[in-house]
Amino acid sequence: MLAKDIERLIIRVSLGLAAVVIVAAVVSLTPPGKQLLEHLTGGFDTTTDARSPIQQAEDALTAGDTASARLFAAQAMQGSPDASMAYRAGNVQLSAGDEKAAEADYLAGERLGASFPWNFIALGQLYEREDNLLGADENLRAATNIAPKVQFLHYDLGTVELREGLRAAAAADFRAELTLSPDYAPARDGLAQALGHALPTVALTAPKPKPTAKLIIHPLVAPSPSPTPIPSPSPTVVAQATPTATPTPTPTPLASPTAPPTPRAHHVKIIQRVATPTPTPAPSLEPAPDLAKVSSDARSYLLGVGQDLNFTRALPDADLTDSPAAIKTKIASARSDAELLRLGTGALLQGDLVTAAAAYRAAATIAPNDWQPPYLEGLTAQALGDESGSRSWFLASARIADRPETYTSLALQALNDGDISSALKDARQAVNDDPNFGPAHFTAGMLAIIAANAPLARSELSVAIVLGRAPQRTGYFLKAAGG
Repeated sequence: MLAKDIERLIIRVSLGLAAVVIVAAVVSLTPPGKQLLEHLTGGFDTTTDARSPIQQAEDALTAGDTASARLFAAQAMQGSPDASMAYRAGNVQLSAGDEKAAEADYLAGERLGASFPWNFIALGQLYEREDNLLGADENLRAATNIAPKVQFLHYDLGTVELREGLRAAAAADFRAELTLSPDYAPARDGLAQALGHALPTVALTAPKPKPTAKLIIHPLVAPSPSPTPIPSPSPTVVAQATPTATPTPTPTPLASPTAPPTPRAHHVKIIQRVATPTPTPAPSLEPAPDLAKVSSDARSYLLGVGQDLNFTRALPDADLTDSPAAIKTKIASARSDAELLRLGTGALLQGDLVTAAAAYRAAATIAPNDWQPPYLEGLTAQALGDESGSRSWFLASARIADRPETYTSLALQALNDGDISSALKDARQAVNDDPNFGPAHFTAGMLAIIAANAPLARSELSVAIVLGRAPQRTGYFLKAAGG
């Protein structure tokens, strides 16, 4: 009997050792096995990523990982999102280049929060860039009903109505904007055209367009086009409810939006430094493209997209939940230039341009060798319609550092003044400062079309498309240049 007991014991020990070997193999090959063993031994690591999916999406976008950003944004929408979450997810998808996903998120946000205006605004501006004027009108009008006192919103709606031929409605919205922003020059120009004081064929922003302070800075990496009616090779028309002829805003309590951080991912793809292209076209059997046919359209479109304050993607993060009074209080006690830049941008996006300029100037006092404060003050001066002042600030920023944002803005100003040679020079300087900066390549390519330089236009617009987040009609102009 003793011998049999010993035999049974040996078998049990052998089986136990085999089980340990198997578990060890599983642990060494699979992370779950390792976690299981750690748990069984009392050493299980419960540390997880504390960030929410939408935070991970925004962080991935900032890091230039657009694929992960889109996946995390989609994951955020699979839970129980609210209107603010949908807005942030839509912003990420739009910045990552997926306009269809962004549209779906904004529409979901509208269903989730009828009193939250930002989804309506973002979707309205997206539709306007796609030349879907009915959709743009419907969404921007809904936003004015929700938030009738938000600055620049009536201006956005007025430009859409002007393109639709609804002059009376446009005039009413431009007047509403001037009530909120008496010194806003583009609204005065729009009202003049709506009242017939300018030729119908003249662009709202011509001959000296003023920059449009867009409300939704975060999603608008591909900013709205000029309010001039622009022919599109294949306009997208989405069935929408017919817009009313005049806006009828009904003030309602405005929900405090949760503003996501502004993504600044210039280096999405590594592009080698671009040498100045040779203007002589390569031999080809194809006839040279006639850029004169699209030159005026290109000028109008470039000046239009350049109106957006965040066209150069330079605005810092801003908290839109602070009231103007709260922003002023925080500015008075701010001690760092970074904090002042954020607060100034918050004031800028809420239309308090004087407070924004004061914050940027205070930041320049703390950090006199930082290019950003004078550059942002230049954008603020543009929003006020002070073109000479904005140029002075841009030049002051350029003296501190060669930045693509600064030279892109200077190129747009030179184009506005009719100096194509200087505009091209500034745009090429911006490209050389950062070969991965898409707005500089887009600006240089459009200027090349205006200058009838087809090879340069093809080169620059192609790079802008490869880098991603190029304005809506970039492909159209590339094709017109023979690309």
